[in-house]
Amino acid sequence: MRKSDLINTKQFNCLASVEREGNILIAKTIVLDGSWEGEGLLKLNIHSFKIQDAQWEIHDKQDQKNSRRESLPELIGCSGYIQGKKELKKLQSKKDGAKIKYLFEQCINSVIQGETFVYKERGFDSEKSYNEYWDVLEENGCRMYSDTRAEDLPWTDYVGPINRKKNLFNRFKRVSFFSISPEELQAEGSFSDTYHEFHIRLILNATTLSVLDCDLTFVRAPGGACFDNNANCPLLIGKILPQLTKKDLIDLFGRSHGCYHVVDILLDLYRKSKTFQHLPEWDS
Repeated sequence: MRKSDLINTKQFNCLASVEREGNILIAKTIVLDGSWEGEGLLKLNIHSFKIQDAQWEIHDKQDQKNSRRESLPELIGCSGYIQGKKELKKLQSKKDGAKIKYLFEQCINSVIQGETFVYKERGFDSEKSYNEYWDVLEENGCRMYSDTRAEDLPWTDYVGPINRKKNLFNRFKRVSFFSISPEELQAEGSFSDTYHEFHIRLILNATTLSVLDCDLTFVRAPGGACFDNNANCPLLIGKILPQLTKKDLIDLFGRSHGCYHVVDILLDLYRKSKTFQHLPEWDS
């Protein structure tokens, strides 16, 4: 069966970017989904990564009157870096809180990745000291940092010349579900950003959403060990995708034996899979 013969039943797309305007970083996330569109926008001080402005906009395709754009003064002064993601939990209680939280999580994730191109502004005196900072921070944090190989380049050597002036980082994620037979669904996740590219494919039982097959292929990655993340695929076989939790996916595909980014795309697949069983997609 050719892919053109498949029926595309559900999709989710997410684009995130970070740009520099003088001493301000602007992080933006756009979501385009079958049921809603959204934008998250953060402006941060380039030195401290403190949030100076936070805005979000959501358009509900099921209710065109439910289109809103709001500022979040409660995030002003908060960190737009790793520790700042904890502050986003307080957004959960808002209407559409899980969607709003997702938009800003993706913004902060992108800021963390874009930091490479402003390491001097962040107080690091050299690429070497910046690399060493992350080597310590991420020790055993993922498969690459727990299985460093002789052929692996230092982070900034892998990135290449640190000479971006305005557009610092870009990331695109897409998940799709196709009906390939009355008995089976095919789910695909694609992840491509400034540093990484990989694709994951799942075959699911169309009724139970249990995973029948899983394949993960890395195209671009900073470490040799990243390309071995497909070793975790058998762990997903037999699991019912919409009944998993974030912790389950981290245990299966994250931690020292896995990859943050693979967990990220799997969470997108997990959320969308819930709609096949009429479960709330954005309840967490």
